[in-house]
Amino acid sequence: MSTESLDKQISNQVKNFRKEQGLTQEGLAEKAGMDFSYIGRIERNKVNYSLNTINKIIVALGVTPAEFFEFLKLDEQESEIYQLLTKVNGSKKRDVLLNMIREMIELSEE
Repeated sequence: MSTESLDKQISNQVKNFRKEQGLTQEGLAEKAGMDFSYIGRIERNKVNYSLNTINKIIVALGVTPAEFFEFLKLDEQESEIYQLLTKVNGSKKRDVLLNMIREMIELSEE
């Protein structure tokens, strides 16, 4: 999973799907019922937007929310780690495990 902020990833998704479909910002804005300059600001991550706005864009792009948010999927290794951590969620063991993982990552980066 990417280390970019969620809002930046959403901005990238709007731009990528728009371009894949050969739409201009104006074209997408028209389909979504909003101003084209607002689409531009979303794509440049220069504006706060609501889930309702993102939903309008998803509908205008003709993709499902699952397709749009595909970037949130964990890869196989991340998923396995996540599943293991959820088994000990809320316990002191979880914090110990997270610290061990952090230390292992730091060691691997040296």
